[in-house]
Amino acid sequence: MGFKRITTLILLLILGYGLFTFLNQPDAFNLTAPTSDKKEDAAISPDFFMESPVITQYTTQGERDYIVVAEKVSHFPHNDISLIDQPDILITRKQSSDWHTTSRQGRILPGGDVMELWDNVVVREQKTTGNPGMIITTEFLTVYADQNQAKTKRPVTIKTVNSVVNAVGMNAYLDEERVELLSNVRGTYEVQD
Repeated sequence: MGFKRITTLILLLILGYGLFTFLNQPDAFNLTAPTSDKKEDAAISPDFFMESPVITQYTTQGERDYIVVAEKVSHFPHNDISLIDQPDILITRKQSSDWHTTSRQGRILPGGDVMELWDNVVVREQKTTGNPGMIITTEFLTVYADQNQAKTKRPVTIKTVNSVVNAVGMNAYLDEERVELLSNVRGTYEVQD
């Protein structure tokens, strides 16, 4: 037997063994793309979700602090982040105005004290005096619940009864009813008769 015949025989044996092994697999003819490992899927899948939840947080004194209503909340254990669809948040204050905030999307970061909102964020001040408060709009906002602050580096528009102010970047101190604008501030003020 020549070297060529031995090589051909070895190649045929390897090819036959490979074909035998392939045909004995349960999914041998499943031609779909391979899926990721089930452990990886479980790691990035939510461990729980809630549809149409109403979440109420109370202060240590037993007073209502805020209410979050949403279409859906999904929690992901691999990074401890909760995604929120259509968040609607009411922050209540005993000594100052309430703040009503809506957006299309949001997420609660690990620890639960920081919430990021994006896509058509609208913050409405609800004054206890009955007078209309300011309306703040932006595309991204970070809310620090434990500090009662909201911040953004993005463009913002603030409207009141007789003014409109545009700026880039904002720090809002909700308990103090104070807003600090960071740059490119431009506004108009209409004098009331």
